[in-house]
Formats: sequence, structure tokens, C-alpha cells
Amino acid sequence: MREINNLRKESKFSDKMKTIGEKMKPVMIKIYHKLKEANTISDELNRRITFVPFVTESRLKKDEIVTKVKVINKEVGWYNLWSLEKFEERLEIMREILINYE
Repeated sequence: MREINNLRKESKFSDKMKTIGEKMKPVMIKIYHKLKEANTISDELNRRITFVPFVTESRLKKDEIVTKVKVINKEVGWYNLWSLEKFEERLEIMREILINYE
């Protein structure tokens, strides 16, 4: 009986992950090249900062998926979560810094 319950839980989790994946696709298509650009700029500036997508459920709406950017700073050992808007603003600043760096 315990194994059946575990299989049911795993099945529900798998279905949930598929749903998250489907909801995330359009956002990832939109931001993938920007994440790649941010990571390339970080490398060019010799910074150990990585930008990766981060998905969570909304606290306000149960079935809503919220996509953020996880900023991992390996230089000082911290991470932060940015909204997509903040990430795009910071990417503009990074582009300007790169132009001035060269």
C-alpha cells in the first residue's frame, strides 16, 4: 500500500513538473538569449557571476508560475533572485560596462 501511495505522489509530481515546463516554455524562449548574453558578459569581465532561470509558484495564485533570474555570485558566496524586469534593466547596465571595459 505504501508503494502505491508513493507512486501516486510521484505521478502527481511528474504531472506538476510537466505543467510547469509547458508554462515556462514561452518565457524561456523570450529570455534564453538574454541569460546567455549576461553570462558571456560576466565571463568577458572576468567575473564569477552566473545567471540562471528560477521558477516558483506564485504566493498569490496557486496555479500561477513565476519566472525569475537567479544571480549566483561565486566571488562573495551569495545569490539573489531578480524579477525579469530587474534582470533586463541590469543587462542594459552590463552592456554599457562592457563597452567601456573594452
